[in-house]
Amino acid sequence: MCECGEGIEDIQHLLIRCRLWAEQREKLRQVAKDRLNDVSFLLGGWSARREWRTGKPVDGDRVKWKPNLAVVKATVQFLQSTGRMALKEVSGREGEKVGGRERRE
Repeated sequence: MCECGEGIEDIQHLLIRCRLWAEQREKLRQVAKDRLNDVSFLLGGWSARREWRTGKPVDGDRVKWKPNLAVVKATVQFLQSTGRMALKEVSGREGEKVGGRERRE
């Protein structure tokens, strides 16, 4: 559960919905414009979303498509500003497997 109490803290909640980060999200909103709710677009991926009028993919032909680097940069800056995606130290005992590797001290 997210600290805001309004949902599970997954990437969609963090990027789009969490009220705790509304102020930090403003710059991302300015860059992403009407695509703010498209997580794939925010993360630099091709989106399967389609234009409601034409039925064509909003990102066009997947083969020719390239990510919007300004949006990806704004997304990374947003995530950095929240501190929610920072790496955390994982503690464990010597010989215990942590992250798929054996921990040695």
